[in-house]
Amino acid sequence: MIEVLFEKKSAGFKTFLFLLFIVTFYSFSQENVINAKVEVDKFGNLFVNNTISNLDKQKDTIIVHSRILLHKDQASLIGSIKLGKVVYKQYLPRANDFSFSVNLLKEKTDSYRMTKDFFLASISYLGTLKQDFGKKRKFNIEAKLPEKFPLIYPNIEDLERAYLYPPPIIAGDFYNTTINGFDVYNLNALKKSKEKVKDIIEVINDAYRFYLQTYPERNSKPKIIFVPFISKTLLGKTLDNVILLNSKMLKDTARLEIRLLAHEVAHLFWGVSGLRFKESVLTEGIAEYMSLKYLDFKKEKKELKSLLNKKGYRSEGFREASLVSKKIKSEDRSVISYSFSTLLFLYNEKENNNLYTVLSQFYKEKSSSNTTISLNELQEFLEGKELPLIASNVLPDFFITETENNLIINGFTINNTKVEVVKALTNGTEEKHSLSFTYKNDTYTFPKTNLEKITIDPDYKVLQFSRLNDVWHKNETSYSSKNRYFNIEDVNPKVLTISDQLLSYLETKDNLILNDLTCEANVWLADSYKKLKDEIYKDVEGDIIITGASTYYNKGSKSMTIKMVYYTKSSNTSQLVYLRLYLDETLHYVQKLKKY
Repeated sequence: MIEVLFEKKSAGFKTFLFLLFIVTFYSFSQENVINAKVEVDKFGNLFVNNTISNLDKQKDTIIVHSRILLHKDQASLIGSIKLGKVVYKQYLPRANDFSFSVNLLKEKTDSYRMTKDFFLASISYLGTLKQDFGKKRKFNIEAKLPEKFPLIYPNIEDLERAYLYPPPIIAGDFYNTTINGFDVYNLNALKKSKEKVKDIIEVINDAYRFYLQTYPERNSKPKIIFVPFISKTLLGKTLDNVILLNSKMLKDTARLEIRLLAHEVAHLFWGVSGLRFKESVLTEGIAEYMSLKYLDFKKEKKELKSLLNKKGYRSEGFREASLVSKKIKSEDRSVISYSFSTLLFLYNEKENNNLYTVLSQFYKEKSSSNTTISLNELQEFLEGKELPLIASNVLPDFFITETENNLIINGFTINNTKVEVVKALTNGTEEKHSLSFTYKNDTYTFPKTNLEKITIDPDYKVLQFSRLNDVWHKNETSYSSKNRYFNIEDVNPKVLTISDQLLSYLETKDNLILNDLTCEANVWLADSYKKLKDEIYKDVEGDIIITGASTYYNKGSKSMTIKMVYYTKSSNTSQLVYLRLYLDETLHYVQKLKKY
C-alpha cells in the first residue's frame, strides 16, 4: 500500500489512506513484510524509515546497499557481502526499524535521476533480511515527494504484488493512456509524440501475444513508462511488471526498435518479473534469443541477418561455451550476454528444432515455485530430453591453409564434429562435402585444380572459435577476404592497404614494411608494431600463419579495427588478436596502435 503526501492533501483523504494502510498491513502480517516511509526532498535525496516485520534481532542480520550507512545506535556493522553483482553492508540490528538517508546528488545514473518534471529511483533504497535476498516479498511504502512530482509508480494496486526488490519510485508530470490493454505513461512535455507511442505499443503488444502462444498468461500486463534516460545506448529496462523505455525513442527521427522492444517484453518471462538465472548473462541471452525468434516470426529477414552477423563478429575468439557460467571480465559481459550466449541457443536450435518450445516447458515447470534458477538445472532438464545446451566445453575451430598446389582444411575439436564444405568450381558448378573431424583426424586436403572458392560451414550450423578464416578465394589475396561478416569491397581502399601491410609484417616479420606503416620515422609507433610482433611470437617456435582477418572502418571515423586469427603449427593452436589503429585525416598513416 502506498500513501502519497502533499501539503494540500485533505484530512479526510489522509484518514482514508491511513485506515487502508492498517487493513493492508494486517492482511500481510503473516508474511515477511517490509514497511517503509520514503521522503524525497527537492534535491532528490531520499530519507528512509525502514521497518522489517518478524525480525529476530538476536540472530537475524540485515543488508543494505553499500552507499547506505546505518548509525551505530540502530545496528552494528559486521561486514560486507556480495550478492549477485552488488556489494551490500551487513548489520546486526538493535530494533526492527531504522532510519537513514540516501544522498545521491553525485550519482545521476539511469537508476536514479531528477529533472524539472521527472524523478526516478530504481536503486536498492531499502534494507532487507539477508536470508530473504532473492525471494519475493511484500512492500508497504508510504512516499512523500515534492508537490511538483505526482507519484505514478507504485500505486496501491502495484503493491498488491510481491517483489524481488524495492519497487522503483517514479514520479513527475506524466499523462496516462491505455493502449491495447497496457497502462502507458509519458511526460506531458512529450505529449505531441502520441502517434510514436502508439506504434511502439503496437510492437510490444504483438510481441507479447507471440510469446503467449507458448508461455503462460500473466496476471496483468506491465505498465509502460517513457523516461528520459541519460545513457545514449540504454533504450529499455524491464523491472517488476513495469517496462521503462527511453524517451528518445519518441523523436521524429528515431527508428522503431522492434528487436529491443521484443527483448524487453521477453524479460517479463526471463528476468525479475519471471525466472532468472544465477548466471545473469544467460538471462540476457535467452531474452535476446526470444526476441530473434519474434523477428523470424515477423519475417524480418534482413534485420535478422544483420543482427546475427554482428553477434557472430562480436563473439569471435571465445573458446569455451561454459563462459556463460563463469565469472567474466566486465568488458566482456555485454558481448557474452547479448551475443555469445544468444548464439548458444540459436546453434542448439539448428540441431533441435523444438528448443524454443522446450525452454517454455522448463519455464512452466520452474516458475510456479522458483524465481532464480541455475544453468545446471536447465542442463539437467535439457539432457532429459537429449537436448544439451553445452554439448562440448571447448568450441571447435575450422580454417583453411594452403600450399602451392593444395588447400588444407584444418579442424580442431575434442569430439566427433561434422561440418559442411562447399567448393565452387571454375566451370560454375558446386560440390558439397560433409567432413567429419576428430581430435586425431584433423585435416583434409584438396588440390587447387579447378577450384574457384571454398566455404566452410556456409549455413552457419556450427558455433566455432572463429569464422574469420572460413573462406578461400582463388583471385583474392587480401587477408580480409576470408572473413564472413563484411564485404571488403565496401572498405576504404586506403584503410585496406594499411591493414594488409600490418598483417603482412606480423606474418613475415619483414622490417622493411614498417617504412610504409609509419610517418616520418615515427619511432614510438615502430616500437608499438615491434612490441605487438614480439608478443605474438613470445611462445611460438617457428612462424605463424594468418588464416583470416577482418578490417572494419566506418566512413568519417578516425580509427579502424582489425581482428586477425593466426595458426601456430608448433603448438597446433589458433589465436585471435583485436587491434584498433588511429589514422591521420588523409587515411595514409597510422598515428597510434592499441591491442585489446
